[in-house]
Amino acid sequence: MVTKMTQKTLIQLLMAASLIALFWSVAPVAAKAYFANRQEMVERADLIVLAQVGKVKASSQPARPFNFSEEAQAQVIKTIKGSCPAEIRVLGGENFICARFHIESGKALLFLNKTEGGYKGANWHLSEMLVKKENDEEVVRMAESAYDRSTEKTIKLSEAMKKIKEDLEKANVLAQSPPYVKTLFSAPIMYSSATGESGSTSQEYEAYKKLIEEISKDKDDSKYVNFLVAYGSAPAKLYAISALARTKPIKAKALLKDLRNSKETVQYQSGCKGIAESLGTIAEAFLDKGRYLDFELGQK
Repeated sequence: MVTKMTQKTLIQLLMAASLIALFWSVAPVAAKAYFANRQEMVERADLIVLAQVGKVKASSQPARPFNFSEEAQAQVIKTIKGSCPAEIRVLGGENFICARFHIESGKALLFLNKTEGGYKGANWHLSEMLVKKENDEEVVRMAESAYDRSTEKTIKLSEAMKKIKEDLEKANVLAQSPPYVKTLFSAPIMYSSATGESGSTSQEYEAYKKLIEEISKDKDDSKYVNFLVAYGSAPAKLYAISALARTKPIKAKALLKDLRNSKETVQYQSGCKGIAESLGTIAEAFLDKGRYLDFELGQK
């Protein structure tokens, strides 16, 4: 009886171990089907070029973690990031069911990463932005916001290339910025001084207080304020202007006036309550009343 029970238990344990092993062998692959926003894509790409992509043909290029079934030669017109030969081999058609980069022929902006035998897409199907002509102007489809893929629209090729260069500049400045600036830059929510049932202080609000402290010590108070207002998230813009208002209220109000018509959404949270409001509405409230709900302009 003991022998039978032991054998049965052993079989159950082996089956459980097999399932666990199967799960962990699949999980990392599934995790790779992530679609980055424009800012992430620009930062992650080894190479960004404007190129003329030639005829797409079948490929049997092996690679890890996926093999490629498509390839094309691309003549580089302009290099925006990285360096490469005048002609590059682009690989796509990964044998991954969840996502793949299907190469298309034509003039295009390419966001690529180096791989065995050539270059692969840096962001699955979003790695290629085909250039088309509308009213004799070259245009591409690109997200208006660097952080929100749903804002995709048709824009001029020249404007798209300008946005990519700005994204690269942002990444360079951010890489050299102190931690509190990085926290504010990507702040998803604008918090009041106390949040949650415990009334704790968020890391974003702590970063805001650090910015106030640094501004009071630095005569060049526009160093990070201008960067956050120009490129940061909607909450980052408001935190930066509020911090500036403590020492330069006139300059802060001038910046708020520029935001009055903004439709960008701000998630605001005070205590346990949250609300979604437009950036323009909050800017208007700061200008008219000096506060939005329980957040006073320049508070610490």
